[in-house]
Amino acid sequence: MTSATTPDATGGDTTTVHDEAVIDLVGDDVVIDLRDGAARSRHVLADARAGAFTEDRSAAAAPAPPTRSPRRLPPAVSLGLLLVASVALFVIGAIPAALVVIGVLSSVAAHEAGHLFAARAVGVGAREYFVGFGPRLWSTHRNEVEYGVKAIPLGGYVKLVDEDDAAPWRKAVIAIAGPAVNLLLALLLLIGVALAGTLPTTTGTTGDVGAVERTTIAVDRFWDATTASVEPIVRLPSIIVSMGGAAVKGDDVPADSERLVSPVGIGRLADDASSAGWPAAVILIAVINLALGLFNLVPLPPLDGGRIAAAGMESIASRLRRRRVVLTGKGFERIGLVVVSILLVAGAAALVLDVLHPLADPFAGG
Repeated sequence: MTSATTPDATGGDTTTVHDEAVIDLVGDDVVIDLRDGAARSRHVLADARAGAFTEDRSAAAAPAPPTRSPRRLPPAVSLGLLLVASVALFVIGAIPAALVVIGVLSSVAAHEAGHLFAARAVGVGAREYFVGFGPRLWSTHRNEVEYGVKAIPLGGYVKLVDEDDAAPWRKAVIAIAGPAVNLLLALLLLIGVALAGTLPTTTGTTGDVGAVERTTIAVDRFWDATTASVEPIVRLPSIIVSMGGAAVKGDDVPADSERLVSPVGIGRLADDASSAGWPAAVILIAVINLALGLFNLVPLPPLDGGRIAAAGMESIASRLRRRRVVLTGKGFERIGLVVVSILLVAGAAALVLDVLHPLADPFAGG
């Protein structure tokens, strides 16, 4: 973006900004938005023939809106919830399964940390880093970033500053960093189990071979699992339809068919893996990391793959128009709302199936 500032007749400054446009992905009209987040009154004139935008900055700045202190659960409530959860785990004997769930939440935290560190590496700031959604249970501020945990442990997020103004390649790096961390974790966990000599093979375990061959087996297992997971992700729409129909009828999906797993199902798998021993638990966490990384690469908003696709479209459009082009979030929000709605329906169907027709123990028999 280039700009030139000249005095006008009233003594104020007039800034002419060239070579930047913002395009709504879905709307019928081109949306002009200079992406200035400052809270001030201004007048923007668009000259379609000249391809330039004139901004009047002579108006006085408006006062910043008052900041609202974040909502948090009272400390007594947070402590009570933690105590009740701990007692429940001891009563039902699910401590090993709880450790697996903690491992899964740690994987989510690592995913979001990938976004955060990548953003810092390319010069994009951040405001919040949270694991979970809903009311804050705990948070602290470090280097202008609020880190914390929220009450609903079903994911996490990083709130970035001025990401829309970043170059497309920076947006792509930030988006791909999260899935990349999960895929790397999956590979490292499998290598760790293999080096410990406890990764199952067709003839026994990796304890029967040398260290180099153990690592090779783990890498091959990771590659095989990755390629085997691509086809179900491509067929995800038909899988969701099949699951929805089965949930409505109260039936189970065929045993040889894929299906999504709800948090209830993950808890059962965690308990099964824990009963089978720590190698099975670590392998389960590796598989979940693999699925989390690959699923987030699907090129649809609000997934990371959708952000990568948007960055690619911005880059191509900017080259074709020979000026900076930024895609607004309006169109992506509409598509993202549809995607989220479908995923919520799929999650509800998975929950019904996991309650009525639990998955067979994949770790039975060793």
